Amino acid sequence: MSYNPCVGTFALAVAGFLSVQDPAEKTYDLSKANWKPFVGYQGRISEDVTEMGKVLLLSGEKIVKETRPFDTYSFTATQDILGADDEGLGTMRFAFARATARKARQDLKYGFHEKVVVAKGGAEGDWQFTLEGGKALEKDDLAALRGLLMTPRNRKKGDPDEGGLVSSPKPVKVGESWTPPVKPFAKAVMGDDGLADVELAKATSRMTLKAVSTRDGVLFGRVEATYELPVLRFGGAKLDQAILVRSTTEIDTCIDGKLPDTVCDVKLEIRGKATTTAPGARHSLNLEVDWTRTTSLFWKTVK
Repeated sequence: MSYNPCVGTFALAVAGFLSVQDPAEKTYDLSKANWKPFVGYQGRISEDVTEMGKVLLLSGEKIVKETRPFDTYSFTATQDILGADDEGLGTMRFAFARATARKARQDLKYGFHEKVVVAKGGAEGDWQFTLEGGKALEKDDLAALRGLLMTPRNRKKGDPDEGGLVSSPKPVKVGESWTPPVKPFAKAVMGDDGLADVELAKATSRMTLKAVSTRDGVLFGRVEATYELPVLRFGGAKLDQAILVRSTTEIDTCIDGKLPDTVCDVKLEIRGKATTTAPGARHSLNLEVDWTRTTSLFWKTVK
C-alpha cells in the first residue's frame, strides 16, 4: 500500500519555483507518484484548516437552529519513519510542535500539542495512535488526528490499491484530463458508513495535469482536481433531497516516486437546500447550508 499525504483531498502549487515544461508530446506515468515509506525517513509537515459558513434549520419561516461557524485549526510536526513494510505499514513518529484550534472564539490546545504521537499500522491495515510511552489519547484528540491529511488512513492489508493522489489510468500529457474514481474520494469525505448516503451514479470527477517541472533532479507535477458529490445526509440528519458537496484542489507533488513532498490546497464546499424529518416528528424541517472548509498542507523532506 502506498502512502500519500493527501489521500482523500488535495492541493495548491508552490509559487516561486521555476517550471520548465517538457515537449507537449511527452507523456507521464502518474502511477509512479506513489511514494513508499522507508526506515530513516524524516519530513516536516504543516496543516492549516479554516471552516466557515452558515447552517439554518427552519420550520416554515421560523429559525429552529442557526450555526455560523468560523473555526481554525493549525498543526505542525516532524515525522520520522521507524518501521515500514512493502505495503507501507509500520511505525511512524510525529513530534508535534503545534496542535491548536480556535473554536467558538476560544483558543484551544489539543492533548498532543508539543508532544509526540506514535502511529502503528496493524496486521489488518488499521492504524493506532498513542502518545509516546503508550498513553492513550482522549477521544477528541484521536478524532482530530484521524482527520488530518498528514496522518495515514486505515485500509485492509492486501486490498487492491485504489490509486494515489494523482494516479491516472494511463500516461498523460501536460494539459490532458482524466476521470478518477469517485468512490475513494466519497469514502474519504463521508466515511465507510456514509457511502450509502452518496448518490455515486450522479457524482462527477475530473483531474488535469497542468504542468511538469524538475527540481534538484526530482520530477514534480501540478494537478488540478474537482469532485462533486450529491449527498443525502448532513450533520447526522437524513435528507429528503440531495445537497452538493464540491471539492476543488490544486496539487503540486513529486510524480516520480522519489519523495512525498507535496503542497496541497483543498476547498470543500457544501451548499444547498433540503427538507429533513426527524424520527417520530410530525412535520419536516427545512435545511439551508452554505459551508466551506479550506485545508492547506505543506510536506517537505528533511532527510
